[in-house]
Amino acid sequence: MQRRTFLKNAIQAGAYAGAALTVPTMVQAATSNADIDWSLGWQSVDVDSFSPLQMKTIGHIPSSLSGNLFRNGPAKMQRGNQHYKHWFDGDGMVQQFSFDAGKVSHQGKFVQTEKYVAEQAAGKFLYASAGTTFENTMPTSNNDSINTANTALLEWDNELLALWEGGSAYRLDPNSLSTKGVKTWSKEMQHMPFSAHPLIDPTDGSMWNFGFAPYADKGMLFVYHIQPKAGIQKVKAINLPFSGYMHDFAQTQGSLIFLVPPHHFANNSGQTFIDKFLWQPEMGSRLLIVSKNDLNDQQWFELPAGFVFHFGHATEQNNELRVNVSWYEDASLLSQGMTELMATGQIENSEHAVSATIVANRNTKTCELLKTNVAMEFPGFDEIDLSANSSIFGVGRKTVRALFSSKSISPRRHKNTLVSYKPQSGEHKEYVYDTGVFAEEPLLIKPKDTNDSWLVQTFLDVVNKQSGINIFNAAHIEAGPIGQAITDRTLPLGFHGTFIA
Repeated sequence: MQRRTFLKNAIQAGAYAGAALTVPTMVQAATSNADIDWSLGWQSVDVDSFSPLQMKTIGHIPSSLSGNLFRNGPAKMQRGNQHYKHWFDGDGMVQQFSFDAGKVSHQGKFVQTEKYVAEQAAGKFLYASAGTTFENTMPTSNNDSINTANTALLEWDNELLALWEGGSAYRLDPNSLSTKGVKTWSKEMQHMPFSAHPLIDPTDGSMWNFGFAPYADKGMLFVYHIQPKAGIQKVKAINLPFSGYMHDFAQTQGSLIFLVPPHHFANNSGQTFIDKFLWQPEMGSRLLIVSKNDLNDQQWFELPAGFVFHFGHATEQNNELRVNVSWYEDASLLSQGMTELMATGQIENSEHAVSATIVANRNTKTCELLKTNVAMEFPGFDEIDLSANSSIFGVGRKTVRALFSSKSISPRRHKNTLVSYKPQSGEHKEYVYDTGVFAEEPLLIKPKDTNDSWLVQTFLDVVNKQSGINIFNAAHIEAGPIGQAITDRTLPLGFHGTFIA
């Protein structure tokens, strides 16, 4: 993977990292696009688990990078002659990459959800899924009957939670990856929708999350506040102006921020859950700001029609709120693009998300959308506290040093480029992978008691039939990875991950 340029880039990156590298020179064979099986990242995994395996390492694996990177994603795409059609459908498989003293190992295991266990025993898919229907499927008794636990992961109260968005979190053992059962926050919250993107409040370590129920009335949003050990503290049901698809949200010190796009749930249309959402741009989008101190304190703003999967950094100062998002002009990626990726590994009519900032003034009740031309998806950020640097800033005044994300430089491909973007200065750096390499969500890791700042990014090389993980110096991603771990296992492309030191 990246064979032609890895040696040069790794040596350059090593100079920044202060590491001397010995990297073998390996050359990737010339391959035409016609010879590449782009669909490899969406092929079904037939085994129940991947046993622990030491990965081959190249270059410098920093000693301060110690812990476990966990990633989650759909992996069971086929049973017999039954094939899922949408990326959201597959049963979740958790991958664990363990970093210890410069070595990296891998193991993986399917989350043993109620659905997965029942279908393993039956040898076929029993239920309709988010984007696929089959003949003679069974009725569901609750949301968790079809819970795939396939989207993200969170460490909470010494447990690893595998998250979906339509139902409960699943509890996992972080060492063996064995499934411990459904996480029940309270009797009243059993089987409730629970977003795959909870937010940890930096002030007290509590968790904020939401559930989106498009089938309830005109659409309903449930806001949850959960304390470690103590459990649920607040639950608030908020009626939506329309049931636009919601996947993620953002927070400031005092507020929660949601976007309702005009991808409206029409229960009388379409065969699948995904098909029931209709793009209605004439409705425009809505921004909702909710006070953390009083969940009844809500303020709505109007925005142009657009679609957002993922949020980045958010700040609030003098009643002006600014939030970074990956902004799409429509919802075609959800409604069509992910089905095309499943089938061919490419998208015929793709539209990339761009980094955009929504600015909402709570005093003037105005809102505007500031779009850039920087393609960006799966954003993460490096936040700094300005109040620690200057007395002119108030307590809690924060800003973003840099945004990190993935993008595609080809109009028909999945992500193949790592991006670093500084909104204040407009500085924009990229690292482009070789043809045939799919890059996943990058994660920023800043080990305690060090000045180190690493980006780790998993990848799938469909040319050489390998999976791996790259380590970058976060300040110099354009120089390429300083270290790499690879395996001949071809792991399915996933969605989100977390690092536990």
